[in-house]
Amino acid sequence: MSLFQFDPLRPYRGASPNTMLRILYADSLNLPSDLGESMPANTFNLQFSGLETDFVLVTCQFSVSSLQSLVPNYHLPFTIYSLLPFVTIRIGVPKYHRAGVAVFGILSLILIGSPVIISPMFDFQITSKNNRARAGIFSTPHGDLVTPVFAPVGTQATVKTLTPEHLKDINASLVLSNTYHLYLRPGDELVRDMGGLHKFMQWHRPMLTDSGGFQVFSLAQTRKIDDDGVTFKSHIDGSTHRFTPEKSVAIQENLGADIIMAFDECSDPNDHAYSKLAMHRTHRWAERSLKAQTRRDQALFGIVQGGVQVDLRAESANFIASLDTPGIAIGGLSVGETKQEMHDTLDVVVPLLPENKPRYLMGVGTPEDLINGVARGIDIFDCVLPTRLARHHSAFAPEGRLNLMNASFARDERPIDETCDCYSCKTFTRAYIRHLIVAKELLAGTLISIHNLRALIRLMEQIRVYIADGTFESRVPELLSQWDNNAKRKHATVGAQRDD
Repeated sequence: MSLFQFDPLRPYRGASPNTMLRILYADSLNLPSDLGESMPANTFNLQFSGLETDFVLVTCQFSVSSLQSLVPNYHLPFTIYSLLPFVTIRIGVPKYHRAGVAVFGILSLILIGSPVIISPMFDFQITSKNNRARAGIFSTPHGDLVTPVFAPVGTQATVKTLTPEHLKDINASLVLSNTYHLYLRPGDELVRDMGGLHKFMQWHRPMLTDSGGFQVFSLAQTRKIDDDGVTFKSHIDGSTHRFTPEKSVAIQENLGADIIMAFDECSDPNDHAYSKLAMHRTHRWAERSLKAQTRRDQALFGIVQGGVQVDLRAESANFIASLDTPGIAIGGLSVGETKQEMHDTLDVVVPLLPENKPRYLMGVGTPEDLINGVARGIDIFDCVLPTRLARHHSAFAPEGRLNLMNASFARDERPIDETCDCYSCKTFTRAYIRHLIVAKELLAGTLISIHNLRALIRLMEQIRVYIADGTFESRVPELLSQWDNNAKRKHATVGAQRDD
């Protein structure tokens, strides 16, 4: 007799929209290799001991076709008990289901000797706090994100010069890709047909896509904005295209990232009148983005806008928070404002955001920005800076940012950073990397990118430890002093933080 019974493709009634069942650790089960693909969610109905609940089966490591061969007719046979210790059920549980879920968990422990873990999909659990800084876990279909977290940017489905294995080796847990660029090349429908972005680029950990709005609006000379959307010309071939909130969401659903963004307008931060217009447009577009969403295995974040205007930022934070999205992004920063203006804006916005939702500061990622952002309650960061600097021969180091092209490093036998545990620092000298730069060898960019990204990921790991032991706030001055020499610019460069 089977423990569960699945009826395939029953209509989704919306009682519990954020749900999923996920089977983990495929490699340890010696299952067929074709179980490693990802695919869009499919809706099923689960009945257990009289409990009826809507589920979305999200096969992060298992395709439905493979699961169908493993579990004939979607009835789990007795032999599947050996697999159940590796099953994670994530379910948005209405109050009247919680007793049944508790019974299910207890019975699974009795029957198979291992509990089936039950928790909401896209649940955000704060594990520790130190003043406004917090550490937590955000659950996604492709694994849990431990926050605060820094995401390398893979604009065109690749983090420049690096492979997915490099990213795993430096302990990257989240990668960002860009909707605008992937829509233009190779095309979101092609990516969908190739199994989605995770399979296409062979990155099976969490992913995030932005809405494409920043790139479109940065094309100031070749785009036209109206209340419905924006018409623009491709930077590749000059062809004309149009993005609306509905189009942006459809593209992101084809790409299939775990976290997606509502379509927004990023404006000149110092223009109050236009910032107000763009903010209200962003709010309407956020509502339309939510209505357009059809996939429930993607977390759609609303975006707070309003330039550096305190009144607009407060209004936007309150409005976006009212939409009850799984997380909230803060956009329109690091686009030319001063560091102090960025900090002042965060001081206004963050206290108005829900405590139980992750907060994503878009396109911000210098070491001191990470420290100051975490101190103000930010959980997720991304930036192209580490890899862009690497391609221009610059590396993060304790004594400050190093230009490894300089002749002074020609005989330097030290690694980039003697305290760093990355492959580059454990293996090569500054002299060797300088030789690669002078010889114009592509490996130079790879080695420095590995180091720069690992430096920021190590910083976030260190910060999480300090938050957990309650010392982060007291260590902020020390951390800022340590990293201060790695920041040469006092102002961000418009557009520098989003495309790589």
